[in-house]
Amino acid sequence: MFLKRLHSTISAASAQHQPPVKRSGLQQDVVNFYRECFRATKSKPQENRPHFQHYVRMEFRKHELAKRDFTTIEYLLRVGKRKLEQLSHANVKDIHHT
Repeated sequence: MFLKRLHSTISAASAQHQPPVKRSGLQQDVVNFYRECFRATKSKPQENRPHFQHYVRMEFRKHELAKRDFTTIEYLLRVGKRKLEQLSHANVKDIHHT
């Protein structure tokens, strides 16, 4: 009975969802990088994770770009990946965004 109810709930919920958004390859790269950044925060001390998560959000919001500004977006992805590499080191325990 429980499984039948669960299946009907899932079916009803998925029927309400919009079709998946079509993204360009570069847009998908940005979304994947955003997720990767948040996954990296899980390796930080529990009490400092909100600081890292806030930093990630602010870094992504800092730049207002047009969707077609490919050169700048690719550049920012490269810079962001280098920053993520630095922040992912085990000796980085906390961060503060100013």
